Amino acid sequence: MRDLLLARGVPEERLILEDEATTTVENFANIARMIDPDEPVVLISSDYHMARAAHIAKRAGFTEVLRLPAPSRVWDFPANTIPETLLYMSEVIQ
Repeated sequence: MRDLLLARGVPEERLILEDEATTTVENFANIARMIDPDEPVVLISSDYHMARAAHIAKRAGFTEVLRLPAPSRVWDFPANTIPETLLYMSEVIQ
């Protein structure tokens, strides 16, 4: 994603990279320590992962989460949506 943003003209000094997390929950917890969660953030993720990722971001304290979903291939979407829905349900229940 870093390389894509740089290729699209985003200045490197505007990027804040988090590369230690192994899960979405860890990722947002780490990011919340790096930046002010009250500042708007742009969430770039797969379309099938977007709802759960935005939910996790809000649980981590982010107040303004702008969504920019990356489209999945039509044939991949159903296979990814089922486990993602189950994971999202487990996040909501917690």
